[in-house]
Amino acid sequence: MEGYRISLPTYAFSKTEFWFKENCFYKYNAFIEDHIVRGNAIVPAAVQIENSLNQVSVKCGGNNNIIRDISFYKNIFYNNANEIMSSLDTAKKEITYKDSNTVYSQMTIEENKSLESTETILTEELKKGLLFYKNTEECYELFGKYGFDYKESLNVIDEIWFDSKTAISYISIPEKYWTEKFILHPAIIDGAFQTILVLLEDKNNIHKNNYYPYYIEKIQQYMPLQEKCIVYAKEIKSNEAIKKYDIYILNHKRILLVEIKGYVIKKAVEKEIIYLSEKIKETKRSY
Repeated sequence: MEGYRISLPTYAFSKTEFWFKENCFYKYNAFIEDHIVRGNAIVPAAVQIENSLNQVSVKCGGNNNIIRDISFYKNIFYNNANEIMSSLDTAKKEITYKDSNTVYSQMTIEENKSLESTETILTEELKKGLLFYKNTEECYELFGKYGFDYKESLNVIDEIWFDSKTAISYISIPEKYWTEKFILHPAIIDGAFQTILVLLEDKNNIHKNNYYPYYIEKIQQYMPLQEKCIVYAKEIKSNEAIKKYDIYILNHKRILLVEIKGYVIKKAVEKEIIYLSEKIKETKRSY
């Protein structure tokens, strides 16, 4: 059979949609397998963000370091990850994760040529006003009570200081999982999201704290992430249904590397909690 020529888009405004039909998360298996929520391995929000940045960089080129309007509609279970396809609208730089029936998440990537940041946050001064402290073991014991069983690659918080609305954590990536190949290392971004979990602590009713990522207004990368970082998180808005935070990731000199604005978590309703429990039963029946 003879080949033939086809036209490919050469303009930034040419609308083209790419479908990635293979398991788009296979490179992140270690992080997915270590992200256990109520007994289920679930694709972390941080993995979806990093994979989206990678796909846009490969297909569109450029210095893509802003992610906007990140919406998480439904959990992607590890057992079903092979069925999830990602589509990229190159005109909008919009990534959508979906199967034949469901849209799971969606986000838009932007290019910003300015990477430099000189902003510093005086975390040592802020830390003096925080009343509570937890070490690694205490953090992950608390997270386990919430239903989050983080394994080796995502066990990244070394220590954390906090009060009811603010938290400062020191995180480090296990050496075997560190690489500079990632744009936004999933373990660091997940560690930033983990940091706000201590702000949910309610000693009188630990089981009511069933929240999950729902929406992020913007993530802006200024400089590459490092193997050891400091995370500063503060509450912006809170009610029974949703909680909203701004999160800042800094290097050891307290210089801003990544800014996460408007990270919203939503309280799971009872049927969503039951659904997660049912997925555990399905998994057990499949073996």
